[in-house]
Amino acid sequence: MPDPTEQDFRKAQQEFSAYLRDPENNPRPQGLPENRLAVYRNAVFINIAQFLTDNFPRVKEFYDEPRWHSLVRDYIVKHRSDTMCFVELPQEFLTYLEQLREDDNDPPFLYELAHFEWLETLISADPRKLEEHEYADCDLLDAIPVLNPLAQLLRYSYPVHEVAPDNHPQVEPQEPTFIIGFRKRNNQFGYIDVNILTARLIELLASNETKTGREILIDIAAEMGVEDAEPIVTGGASILNNLLDDEVILGAVV
Repeated sequence: MPDPTEQDFRKAQQEFSAYLRDPENNPRPQGLPENRLAVYRNAVFINIAQFLTDNFPRVKEFYDEPRWHSLVRDYIVKHRSDTMCFVELPQEFLTYLEQLREDDNDPPFLYELAHFEWLETLISADPRKLEEHEYADCDLLDAIPVLNPLAQLLRYSYPVHEVAPDNHPQVEPQEPTFIIGFRKRNNQFGYIDVNILTARLIELLASNETKTGREILIDIAAEMGVEDAEPIVTGGASILNNLLDDEVILGAVV
Protein backbone atom coordinates (compact mmCIF):
# COMPACT_ATOMS: atom_id res chain seq x y z
CA MET A 1 0.00 0.00 0.00
CA PRO A 2 1.46 3.42 -0.95
CA ASP A 3 2.81 5.52 1.86
CA PRO A 4 0.46 8.53 2.33
CA THR A 5 3.45 10.70 3.20
CA GLU A 6 5.17 9.75 -0.05
CA GLN A 7 1.97 10.40 -2.00
CA ASP A 8 1.62 13.83 -0.43
CA PHE A 9 5.25 14.62 -1.24
CA ARG A 10 4.85 13.60 -4.88
CA LYS A 11 1.67 15.62 -5.18
CA ALA A 12 3.47 18.66 -3.75
CA GLN A 13 6.30 18.17 -6.23
CA GLN A 14 3.89 17.95 -9.14
CA GLU A 15 2.04 21.07 -8.05
CA PHE A 16 5.32 22.91 -7.57
CA SER A 17 6.71 21.95 -10.99
CA ALA A 18 3.39 22.70 -12.72
CA TYR A 19 3.41 26.17 -11.18
CA LEU A 20 7.02 26.82 -12.20
CA ARG A 21 6.28 25.78 -15.77
CA ASP A 22 3.06 27.76 -16.14
CA PRO A 23 2.45 30.11 -13.22
CA GLU A 24 -0.38 31.93 -15.01
CA ASN A 25 -2.51 28.81 -15.32
CA ASN A 26 -1.57 26.82 -12.23
CA PRO A 27 -2.31 27.74 -8.58
CA ARG A 28 0.50 28.79 -6.29
CA PRO A 29 1.47 25.90 -4.00
CA GLN A 30 0.07 26.40 -0.54
CA GLY A 31 2.36 27.09 2.37
CA LEU A 32 5.15 28.66 0.28
CA PRO A 33 5.71 32.42 0.52
CA GLU A 34 5.50 34.39 -2.71
CA ASN A 35 8.99 35.86 -2.45
CA ARG A 36 10.58 32.41 -2.28
CA LEU A 37 8.43 31.08 -5.11
CA ALA A 38 9.44 34.06 -7.23
CA VAL A 39 13.10 33.10 -6.90
CA TYR A 40 12.48 29.62 -8.31
CA ARG A 41 9.94 30.81 -10.88
CA ASN A 42 12.29 33.43 -12.28
CA ALA A 43 15.33 31.14 -12.16
CA VAL A 44 13.60 28.48 -14.26
CA PHE A 45 12.51 30.93 -16.92
CA ILE A 46 15.72 32.97 -17.02
CA ASN A 47 18.01 29.94 -17.22
CA ILE A 48 16.03 28.31 -20.03
CA ALA A 49 15.71 31.59 -21.92
CA GLN A 50 19.45 32.16 -21.66
CA PHE A 51 20.19 28.60 -22.77
CA LEU A 52 18.04 29.04 -25.88
CA THR A 53 19.57 32.44 -26.59
CA ASP A 54 23.09 31.01 -26.37
CA ASN A 55 22.31 28.04 -28.63
CA PHE A 56 19.95 29.70 -31.10
CA PRO A 57 21.05 33.34 -31.37
CA ARG A 58 19.97 33.69 -35.01
CA VAL A 59 16.51 32.36 -34.20
CA LYS A 60 16.18 34.95 -31.44
CA GLU A 61 16.96 37.74 -33.92
CA PHE A 62 13.55 37.23 -35.50
CA TYR A 63 11.70 38.01 -32.25
CA ASP A 64 11.32 41.12 -30.18
CA GLU A 65 11.61 40.67 -26.43
CA PRO A 66 7.90 40.04 -25.65
CA ARG A 67 7.50 37.50 -28.46
CA TRP A 68 10.75 35.75 -27.52
CA HIS A 69 9.61 35.45 -23.92
CA SER A 70 6.29 34.10 -25.17
CA LEU A 71 8.08 31.45 -27.25
CA VAL A 72 10.27 30.45 -24.30
CA ARG A 73 7.23 30.15 -22.04
CA ASP A 74 5.40 28.10 -24.66
CA TYR A 75 8.38 25.74 -24.85
CA ILE A 76 8.52 25.35 -21.05
CA VAL A 77 4.77 24.68 -20.83
CA LYS A 78 4.39 22.26 -23.73
CA HIS A 79 7.61 20.28 -23.96
CA ARG A 80 8.86 17.49 -21.71
CA SER A 81 12.55 16.75 -22.24
CA ASP A 82 13.73 13.17 -22.59
CA THR A 83 17.36 13.83 -21.69
CA MET A 84 19.40 15.28 -18.86
CA CYS A 85 22.55 15.45 -21.02
CA PHE A 86 23.47 19.10 -21.50
CA VAL A 87 24.75 18.78 -25.09
CA GLU A 88 21.53 17.01 -26.12
CA LEU A 89 19.21 19.74 -24.82
CA PRO A 90 19.22 21.80 -28.05
CA GLN A 91 17.70 18.75 -29.76
CA GLU A 92 14.80 19.03 -27.32
CA PHE A 93 14.05 22.54 -28.59
CA LEU A 94 14.08 21.22 -32.15
CA THR A 95 11.59 18.52 -31.17
CA TYR A 96 9.35 21.20 -29.69
CA LEU A 97 9.53 23.35 -32.84
CA GLU A 98 8.80 20.39 -35.09
CA GLN A 99 6.00 18.77 -33.10
CA LEU A 100 4.44 21.27 -30.70
CA ARG A 101 4.98 24.82 -31.89
CA GLU A 102 1.85 26.43 -33.35
CA ASP A 103 2.13 30.10 -34.22
CA ASP A 104 1.30 31.48 -37.65
CA ASN A 105 3.46 34.52 -36.95
CA ASP A 106 6.65 32.47 -36.82
CA PRO A 107 8.91 32.71 -39.88
CA PRO A 108 8.25 29.76 -42.21
CA PHE A 109 11.86 28.61 -41.95
CA LEU A 110 11.98 28.65 -38.14
CA TYR A 111 12.61 24.93 -37.68
CA GLU A 112 15.21 24.75 -40.44
CA LEU A 113 17.09 27.76 -39.10
CA ALA A 114 17.14 26.26 -35.61
CA HIS A 115 18.30 22.95 -37.07
CA PHE A 116 21.13 24.70 -38.91
CA GLU A 117 22.25 26.39 -35.69
CA TRP A 118 22.09 23.05 -33.86
CA LEU A 119 24.34 21.48 -36.49
CA GLU A 120 27.43 23.20 -35.05
CA THR A 121 26.66 21.85 -31.57
CA LEU A 122 26.10 18.35 -32.93
CA ILE A 123 29.35 18.20 -34.90
CA SER A 124 31.45 20.02 -32.31
CA ALA A 125 30.30 17.62 -29.57
CA ASP A 126 31.05 14.50 -31.62
CA PRO A 127 33.67 12.58 -29.58
CA ARG A 128 35.37 11.14 -32.65
CA LYS A 129 38.78 12.52 -33.57
CA LEU A 130 40.08 12.95 -37.09
CA GLU A 131 42.92 10.59 -37.80
CA GLU A 132 46.32 12.16 -38.39
CA HIS A 133 46.78 9.91 -41.39
CA GLU A 134 49.32 10.57 -44.11
CA TYR A 135 47.22 10.25 -47.24
CA ALA A 136 48.68 9.69 -50.67
CA ASP A 137 49.75 12.79 -52.56
CA CYS A 138 47.93 11.95 -55.77
CA ASP A 139 45.22 13.07 -58.17
CA LEU A 140 41.84 12.58 -56.54
CA LEU A 141 40.44 11.45 -59.88
CA ASP A 142 42.77 8.46 -59.94
CA ALA A 143 42.57 7.55 -56.23
CA ILE A 144 39.84 6.80 -53.71
CA PRO A 145 38.82 10.07 -51.97
CA VAL A 146 38.41 9.82 -48.20
CA LEU A 147 35.48 11.81 -46.84
CA ASN A 148 35.75 13.55 -43.49
CA PRO A 149 33.74 11.23 -41.17
CA LEU A 150 32.41 14.27 -39.31
CA ALA A 151 30.99 15.85 -42.47
CA GLN A 152 27.20 15.96 -42.68
CA LEU A 153 25.18 16.84 -45.76
CA LEU A 154 21.88 18.59 -45.08
CA ARG A 155 19.12 19.58 -47.45
CA TYR A 156 17.00 22.60 -46.49
CA SER A 157 14.00 24.13 -48.21
CA TYR A 158 15.24 27.63 -47.32
CA PRO A 159 18.71 29.22 -47.59
CA VAL A 160 19.19 29.06 -43.83
CA HIS A 161 22.81 30.27 -43.98
CA GLU A 162 21.69 33.56 -45.54
CA VAL A 163 18.41 34.46 -43.85
CA ALA A 164 18.34 37.45 -41.53
CA PRO A 165 15.62 39.73 -40.13
CA ASP A 166 16.17 42.09 -43.06
CA ASN A 167 16.67 39.35 -45.64
CA HIS A 168 14.35 36.40 -45.49
CA PRO A 169 11.95 34.71 -47.91
CA GLN A 170 8.29 34.39 -47.04
CA VAL A 171 7.73 31.80 -49.76
CA GLU A 172 9.71 28.58 -50.08
CA PRO A 173 12.23 28.90 -52.93
CA GLN A 174 11.90 26.54 -55.89
CA GLU A 175 15.42 25.17 -55.42
CA PRO A 176 16.58 23.55 -52.17
CA THR A 177 19.73 24.55 -50.31
CA PHE A 178 22.44 21.97 -49.65
CA ILE A 179 24.79 22.55 -46.71
CA ILE A 180 27.81 20.51 -45.67
CA GLY A 181 28.68 20.92 -42.01
CA PHE A 182 32.02 19.55 -40.83
CA ARG A 183 34.82 19.78 -38.30
CA LYS A 184 38.40 20.48 -39.32
CA ARG A 185 41.58 18.92 -37.97
CA ASN A 186 42.02 21.95 -35.71
CA ASN A 187 38.55 21.19 -34.26
CA GLN A 188 36.99 24.30 -35.80
CA PHE A 189 33.46 23.95 -37.16
CA GLY A 190 32.88 24.88 -40.77
CA TYR A 191 30.13 24.76 -43.35
CA ILE A 192 29.77 25.36 -47.07
CA ASP A 193 26.74 25.60 -49.29
CA VAL A 194 27.00 23.44 -52.39
CA ASN A 195 25.16 22.73 -55.61
CA ILE A 196 23.26 19.55 -56.39
CA LEU A 197 26.23 17.97 -58.18
CA THR A 198 28.48 18.40 -55.15
CA ALA A 199 25.70 17.18 -52.86
CA ARG A 200 25.38 13.98 -54.88
CA LEU A 201 29.15 13.58 -54.90
CA ILE A 202 29.20 13.78 -51.09
CA GLU A 203 26.40 11.22 -50.84
CA LEU A 204 28.36 8.75 -52.95
CA LEU A 205 31.65 9.41 -51.16
CA ALA A 206 30.00 8.65 -47.82
CA SER A 207 29.49 5.02 -48.77
CA ASN A 208 32.43 4.60 -51.15
CA GLU A 209 35.35 2.29 -50.40
CA THR A 210 36.59 1.18 -53.80
CA LYS A 211 35.82 3.69 -56.54
CA THR A 212 38.15 6.46 -57.65
CA GLY A 213 37.01 10.04 -57.95
CA ARG A 214 36.79 9.63 -61.71
CA GLU A 215 34.61 6.53 -61.45
CA ILE A 216 32.22 8.26 -59.05
CA LEU A 217 31.91 11.27 -61.36
CA ILE A 218 31.23 8.99 -64.32
CA ASP A 219 28.46 7.35 -62.27
CA ILE A 220 26.97 10.79 -61.59
CA ALA A 221 27.08 11.64 -65.29
CA ALA A 222 25.22 8.40 -66.03
CA GLU A 223 22.58 9.27 -63.42
CA MET A 224 22.13 12.63 -65.11
CA GLY A 225 21.76 10.99 -68.51
CA VAL A 226 24.86 12.72 -69.86
CA GLU A 227 26.49 10.72 -72.64
CA ASP A 228 29.79 12.58 -72.64
CA ALA A 229 31.01 12.38 -69.04
CA GLU A 230 34.20 14.35 -69.60
CA PRO A 231 32.76 17.81 -68.73
CA ILE A 232 31.35 16.34 -65.49
CA VAL A 233 34.71 14.75 -64.71
CA THR A 234 36.59 17.98 -65.42
CA GLY A 235 34.26 20.07 -63.28
CA GLY A 236 34.18 17.38 -60.62
CA ALA A 237 37.97 17.37 -60.36
CA SER A 238 37.84 21.04 -59.35
CA ILE A 239 35.10 20.28 -56.82
CA LEU A 240 37.12 17.44 -55.30
CA ASN A 241 40.17 19.66 -54.88
CA ASN A 242 38.10 22.43 -53.29
CA LEU A 243 36.61 19.93 -50.85
CA LEU A 244 40.13 18.75 -50.06
CA ASP A 245 41.22 22.34 -49.33
CA ASP A 246 38.20 22.78 -47.02
CA GLU A 247 38.95 19.44 -45.26
CA VAL A 248 35.60 17.99 -46.23
CA ILE A 249 37.79 15.44 -47.99
CA LEU A 250 40.81 14.45 -45.90
CA GLY A 251 42.87 12.89 -48.66
CA ALA A 252 42.92 9.78 -50.83
CA VAL A 253 44.12 6.21 -50.86
CA VAL A 254 45.38 4.31 -53.87
